[in-house]
Amino acid sequence: MEEEKDSEVDEMLLTAVRSEMETGEQLLWHKKPVSEEIAFSLLPSPLLWLCGLFVFAIGVMNDAATTDSSRVWSIIIVLLVLVAIFGVLEIISVPAQATRTIYAITDKRVMSVKLKGRFSLQEGPTAGYSNQSRNPFRVETDTFTYWILYTLPMHLIFLYIIYDWLNSLVTHYDAYNLGGFVLLAIGWLLQWYQDLRCPLPQFRDQGNALYIVGEWLVSIQSIKFDMPFKIWVHANKENFGDLFLLSKKGCLRMRWVPDVREAQTMMKEHQTSK
Repeated sequence: MEEEKDSEVDEMLLTAVRSEMETGEQLLWHKKPVSEEIAFSLLPSPLLWLCGLFVFAIGVMNDAATTDSSRVWSIIIVLLVLVAIFGVLEIISVPAQATRTIYAITDKRVMSVKLKGRFSLQEGPTAGYSNQSRNPFRVETDTFTYWILYTLPMHLIFLYIIYDWLNSLVTHYDAYNLGGFVLLAIGWLLQWYQDLRCPLPQFRDQGNALYIVGEWLVSIQSIKFDMPFKIWVHANKENFGDLFLLSKKGCLRMRWVPDVREAQTMMKEHQTSK
């Protein structure tokens, strides 16, 4: 039964990919994220944040200048719980979404296609993709305004907190506070590196369009080869890794991709031919 559902999802993903293609466009490559690797790769940052907050809490409790350490301790406990909940939810939700994601390369574009939800519970061999019509639900969004109004101010606030924290460390040095800060900083920098989320506009998420394809709500991010874009790669020796495509539309993130070097080479060849 589980294999039948996986096969149905895979067929629907390919149907959604083909719905985005133009007449005569050829599908050259498609892969799903390696969901088995995701949970392990998501663990380091939340663990570093938890350890950093805990070590910092010890420093706060040891600080004689803290007049109401019990209140500060309560706040830090709440933060620890929130970080733990966030980490657990991410470890559960991201691999689940990866099973409903496919990356595709055609002779005209690169796509990231995700199944976001299903409107029908039909069963059987034709369920899910018996009706291959595609209806627009939301046009592709421009994320630059969102980045200016929300993401940029959040980065500035975060940088100010770091600056203020460093000043307090200079005036009231404590090894635990410093150790906690270092662990938290490593956790944030690691996440920034893994997701390539640098505080610059070209690294913002590329907007997506939503369609109803058959019974499914489908999210599609697409970039054509006639639009200039840069390719960043994080890959290991097993030819498994992440692709980041930076264009004026933002960053299209292709995470946990098998045969990542093959996909990179294919993209560069088609960029050169355009």
